[in-house]
Amino acid sequence: MPLVWHNGLLHCKELIYPVLSAQELLFWLVVMLPFILLPTFIGWWRGHPNMPGLVAVNVLLLPFFGIGWVLALVWAITVPEK
Repeated sequence: MPLVWHNGLLHCKELIYPVLSAQELLFWLVVMLPFILLPTFIGWWRGHPNMPGLVAVNVLLLPFFGIGWVLALVWAITVPEK
């Protein structure tokens, strides 16, 4: 498939993919990274006993439509039995 650059967009046949500049990418990482890692921060702040598992669920399951983020958030805010 031939790819053609035109006005900051990557054209591939009929599909058009907007391409982020380095500044835009850095901005979204700075804005979104704290939000993405919110369950991890909550678990750390509350002293969650299963932090490695919480981080793993938060980070590894995030690409699956945010299901991992929701699960990690619920897990981080629940009170563990002592």
